Amino acid sequence: MNHFIETYGFKINDHPPFAYLADTLWKQDFLHYLQDENLTVLADLNGEESDKVKVHMSENDISEFAIPFMSQSATILGTHLKKNKVSSIKQIKYVHPGETYSI
Repeated sequence: MNHFIETYGFKINDHPPFAYLADTLWKQDFLHYLQDENLTVLADLNGEESDKVKVHMSENDISEFAIPFMSQSATILGTHLKKNKVSSIKQIKYVHPGETYSI
């Protein structure tokens, strides 16, 4: 991960595969873990374009650096948000309080 406080992520190579990207800035190294079919990724996406200092990944980072290389069947669940959001990008779904996901 790439964060001022040490954080960890992981990937489970099961069927379907699952990955978690913790508090972090985007790193190109993540692409290695994000290219499986039917992958679900739980990602802290609380970075905003208006942030004076970037310390977290944003939807723009994912849409620019990850989505073009990921399977169309992949889903990114954005969490650790500053506010409730809705994405216009098909593969990104923001988690809202009370929702339950089964993988």
